[in-house]
Amino acid sequence: MKDPSTRGMELVQVIMSDNEKCLNMIRMETHCLRLLIEQLVQVYGLHILRSSIRVEEQVVMTLQYLAHGHNMSCVGITFGHSKQTVSRYVSMNCIGAIDGTHVEVYPKVENSYCWRGRSGHTTTNVITICNHDLMFTYFVSGAEGSMHDSTVLDIARHTPQYLFPHPLPGKYYLVDFGYSNQIGYLAPYPRTNYHPHHFGGVLPSTRKEMFNMQHSSLRSTIERTFGIWKNKWRIISNGKSLREFNLKKQLQIIQATAGLHNFVRKNNIEVIVDDNPNDDTEVLVDDDILLSPNVLSRNEMDQFRDKLSKKVYDCIRHE
Repeated sequence: MKDPSTRGMELVQVIMSDNEKCLNMIRMETHCLRLLIEQLVQVYGLHILRSSIRVEEQVVMTLQYLAHGHNMSCVGITFGHSKQTVSRYVSMNCIGAIDGTHVEVYPKVENSYCWRGRSGHTTTNVITICNHDLMFTYFVSGAEGSMHDSTVLDIARHTPQYLFPHPLPGKYYLVDFGYSNQIGYLAPYPRTNYHPHHFGGVLPSTRKEMFNMQHSSLRSTIERTFGIWKNKWRIISNGKSLREFNLKKQLQIIQATAGLHNFVRKNNIEVIVDDNPNDDTEVLVDDDILLSPNVLSRNEMDQFRDKLSKKVYDCIRHE
């Protein structure tokens, strides 16, 4: 009978030699897995555990757990161990898109009321910034699910320990209706069609609608990033496996999957389906509109949005 202690390492060797198996089991290609292991050892000092589980096996076991949301007992049995491009004008000075997303967590019962979001589930409201490469450039979990997105952003912006990357003068983040249009944060026009389905297949007819449609198209990168992240690391979309840990550890696991998402995006060649494969529109705008003003007030940011939307409207209308 085969020694259970060797089963895990044999499985790791199979995974590391078969790209398809590697993708299915741990959501990354073999070369990416090897690079991750190398960096964990050389940069972060990962080493063989007292139980003599080799580094490669530690990493693969952890990735399988995060990717599929199995409980650790199932992973232990498997490995033979016990449980232990859109219009360039808006994006020219845009440095990312901001949004919050909810991930289910399991706090102690006596504290659960403040963690309940609109869905009725106990969640943490994660504040993120994404770039156009579908990577997280900022990610903080830990806010209670009952907190509004704008409140979570304000806390992150004004709490030094959260190291929020404030936009430089003339630069801005794209935000949605949940946030106000203010210095460094460009929001869409309220009470105006925004998402593609709002237009019912009809092209926008006003400058505000045209601006909102382009804003929505650019901001879609953050929704696509959330989708890729949550589909790849099933432990956060099938969060019952998180029950095994205390709340602090749950939040750390959520953060870790975001880091793994970036690592895979950077080192794996992945095919991303374009939401608008037939839309190759590129509008060129005069340099004066590309240079965002050093706004001093919310009113001036509103004026900048009006100027930008008018220029967008004029360019598209005269094509």
